[in-house]
Amino acid sequence: MPFAETKRMRAAVWTAYGSPDVLHVGERPKSVPKVRQALIRIRATTVTAGDTEMRSPQFPLWVRIPMRLFTGIIKPRRNLILGFGSLEK
Repeated sequence: MPFAETKRMRAAVWTAYGSPDVLHVGERPKSVPKVRQALIRIRATTVTAGDTEMRSPQFPLWVRIPMRLFTGIIKPRRNLILGFGSLEK
């Protein structure tokens, strides 16, 4: 089945804070582009410093608290898909 016809996509997902062991590849609904947007197929990507720091923050407490309030206090609840521009609704 061609990529354009599939309803799901694979994505690197994090569901807990911690080491790279908390990452897994999962199936997610395919994004639907809005007006003036394009859907592109990515075959490979990288792990950025930001992705690493969000999982295991080594920041001062005054930075760590707002980050946890935004992403989730006990476990991440927002931006579960890693990578740039991967906002989940």
